Amino acid sequence: MRGRRWAGLGILAATLCTPARATWGIVIINHATREVGVACATCIEDIDLVPRLPVVRPGLGVGNVQAWWDSGVSRRSVMWDGFGQGKTPQEILDELRQLPQHFRYQFGIASFAGPPVTFTGTTAQPGICNVAGSDGVWSYAIQGNVITGEPVCWMAEQAICSTDGDMAAKLMAAMEAARSMGGDGRCSCGYPADGCGSPPPSFQKSAHTAFLIVARYGDQEGGCAAGSGCADGAYYLSRDVVGSANDPDPVVVLGQKVALWRIKQQGRPDQILSRVMLDRQQLVADGASRARVTVELRDIDDVPLSHGGAQLTVVQRSPGQATALAGPVTDHGDGSYSFDLRATDQAGRGQWEIVVDFGGAKTRTLWPPLAIETVALQDLFAGFYDYPAGTGLSVPFELNRGSGEAGRAYQLLGTLSGTVPGVDLALVHLPLNRDSFFEQTWFHPGTADFPGSIGVLDGAGHAEARLSLPPATSMALVGERFHFCALLGSPADGITTVVTLPIIP
Repeated sequence: MRGRRWAGLGILAATLCTPARATWGIVIINHATREVGVACATCIEDIDLVPRLPVVRPGLGVGNVQAWWDSGVSRRSVMWDGFGQGKTPQEILDELRQLPQHFRYQFGIASFAGPPVTFTGTTAQPGICNVAGSDGVWSYAIQGNVITGEPVCWMAEQAICSTDGDMAAKLMAAMEAARSMGGDGRCSCGYPADGCGSPPPSFQKSAHTAFLIVARYGDQEGGCAAGSGCADGAYYLSRDVVGSANDPDPVVVLGQKVALWRIKQQGRPDQILSRVMLDRQQLVADGASRARVTVELRDIDDVPLSHGGAQLTVVQRSPGQATALAGPVTDHGDGSYSFDLRATDQAGRGQWEIVVDFGGAKTRTLWPPLAIETVALQDLFAGFYDYPAGTGLSVPFELNRGSGEAGRAYQLLGTLSGTVPGVDLALVHLPLNRDSFFEQTWFHPGTADFPGSIGVLDGAGHAEARLSLPPATSMALVGERFHFCALLGSPADGITTVVTLPIIP
C-alpha cells in the first residue's frame, strides 16, 4: 500500500537535453532513528555518480540532483546549507528554482524539518516520474527521467511501504523494484526511453552504474565541494557499482554487496538496536543522587553481543552547565557495560552521547541520546515521576534534609488511598490516608521489598530507600497512585513533602 503523498507527477516535456545527464534516484529518511539514505542508478557507462548527484548530511537531510550535472556543486550547496540551517525541503526547493537553468534539473529532497519534495524541470526527457510521500516514520522522494515509465517510481514506492526491516532493506528493495520495471529505458529501449513499455519485454539491464548510501547520526559528515561532491563522509553504509555495457546489472551487484555488508555487521554493535537502560527517570540536584546506566550492545540482527572489549565514551550533548556527571564505564565482559550519572547541584534536562569504539576505522554513536531530568532539590524525592507497569524496576527514594539534621530518625510511609483527610500520629498530622499499604509501611518498616524505609539520616542529612514492585503487582495497580511522605523523629516530630507516584501502562 502506498504511503501518503505530498507531490504528484512532475511536469512532462519532450524537449531534448543531453542524454548523459539522466538517472533515477530515491531519497529517504527515518524520523525515529534520524537516518538518511539515497540510492541511484543510470544507464551511463564507467561513471561514478556519488561525487556528482547526492547530498548527505547525517541527522539533518538528504538530497539528489538529477537530469543534468551540477557542475561546481552550486545546487547541491543550496541543499547542504539549507539542511544545516533547518530549512524545510520546500524552502530549499524554492531557492533552487531561483537559480539559472533550474528547468534542466530534477531534485529530490528529504529532511527532518518538513515534508519531502520532488521536482522535474520542463526540459527533462520523456520517461519521467515523481513521487514524494510518507509512511509512518518514513519520508521519501523518488524521481526519474528517461526511464521506462511511471511504474519505475510506483513500484519503488510500494517497496518502501511494504518491505519490513531497516533503511538499508527498504532502500535496496526499492532499487530492485525499480529495476524490475526496466529502470533506465536507454539500456533496453533507446529513445524514446519509455517507448517499449514498463517493463520492456525481455529486457536485460536497467542501468550500468548504481550506488546506495545510508548515513546515521554520529557518522563523519564530510564536506560539499567540486570534485569530491557532497557525499564523501564515512557513512554507516556506502556501496558503489561503476560498470559498462558488458557488466552485470549494477542493481543486482549492489544487492549482492549490501547482502555481504549485512553479514559483516553480525557481531558488531548497532547504533540503533543496542539498548541503553536507566534505573530511574530523574535525579535530584543534591550533588549525590545517582542513576545507574546499563548499555547492552546488540548487532544488526538484534542479537546481543556476548563479549566485551569495546571502549565506551560518554560525552555531554546538552549545552550549558552539567546537570549530572558520568562516572567510569565498567565492561562486564558479556557485551554489557554500565556507569553512573551523578547529579550536580544544577537542575535541568541533560543529554549525553554514548560513543562505542570496537576498534577499526569507525566508531558508533548510539541513538537516541541518553537523557535524564535533574529536578530542583527536594526534601523527599522519588526517582520516577510515573512508574511503567510490568518493568520490574525498583523505585528509589531520597531524603535530603541537610547536614543540620544529621542523625535524625526517619520512617517512610505510603498509601494508595489519597491524602485527604489524612491521619494523626501523636503530635503530627500525616497527609496520607490509612489503608493496608499504609499499615504495612507503618508497622513493618524496612522489609526486603522496602529496604531503607526506616533509619537515621547520614552526616549530610541524606538517606535512600527502595521500593520493589514486582511486574505482576504493578500491572494490577495500573491507574492507581501511590503517595509517600517521611515521618521525622526528634528533636521534634515532623514530616517531609508528599511525593506522588502514578502507575501507568
